Amino acid sequence: SGFGWRNVTVVKLGAAWAMDSQWTLRAGWNHSSQPITSENVLFNVLAPGVIEDHVTLGATYAMSRDLALSFDYVHAFNQTITGTGASQGTQ
Repeated sequence: SGFGWRNVTVVKLGAAWAMDSQWTLRAGWNHSSQPITSENVLFNVLAPGVIEDHVTLGATYAMSRDLALSFDYVHAFNQTITGTGASQGTQ
C-alpha cells in the first residue's frame, strides 16, 4: 500500500572505541534489501528508499563531564532502480 513498498531485511554493524577519557571514535555499516519494486518506481520518484548500503563515521570529544562535541559523516552508495511503466518522455 502507499508507495508500494515491500518489507525489507536490514543488517547493521557498528563499533565504538574509547580512545582515551576525552575521545570516542565510531564507525558503522548498514545494508538493506530494496523496498521498491520495478512496477512502483514512478510512485517513488521523490522517495529516498533506493539506498541499500551506507557507511558512517563519528567522533565525540568530551570537553567536560557535562559537555561534549559530536561529529558524524554518512556516505550512501549510489543505487539505481529501473521501472517497467511509462515515464515522462516515453511513448
